[in-house]
Amino acid sequence: AAPGAAAGCAGGALYGVVHVPAGGACASAQPSCSALVRVDPSSGAVAQLGSGANVTATTGDLGAVLGSVYYVLGDEGDGFTALLGFNLADGSEACRRPVGIPEVGIVGGGQSLAADPARGRLVVAGLANSTAGLYYHLVFGVDVSSAPCGAGAPLGLMGTFTGASDYLPMAHA
Repeated sequence: AAPGAAAGCAGGALYGVVHVPAGGACASAQPSCSALVRVDPSSGAVAQLGSGANVTATTGDLGAVLGSVYYVLGDEGDGFTALLGFNLADGSEACRRPVGIPEVGIVGGGQSLAADPARGRLVVAGLANSTAGLYYHLVFGVDVSSAPCGAGAPLGLMGTFTGASDYLPMAHA
């Protein structure tokens, strides 16, 4: 994808993530999965790429394209979030890493994901719980310029904010 490409767009195609139910085109060991799809903007034809990734759920509006990877936030079944990357060429899982932000009742609740192509990073935000039971937002930068999902690099805390964030989720970006 060209630098500055819109979320979900690359090379003249649209991309997204879908849930593939049991019996669908998932890798043989997976009962269901999330898979990358390519949408032809001229015909509307949708094609699944690859055999998907084993995550409990993903949220399609929490996706971003940087380089040759489609990034999405998903749930690995423990109530916490994983950053998952799909290779745009074949839909294979390019990377996966935990992101220490819990969900608020549903996948993507209180979370946000955006691309910062000028800096080669993703910006991930979500709620955190203080020891006093009060919630606040964390904002992380994930440098993906050298490796998908920022493998080997720490999540860079960009800031926090409170205010009305006491268990009030932000809208998806």
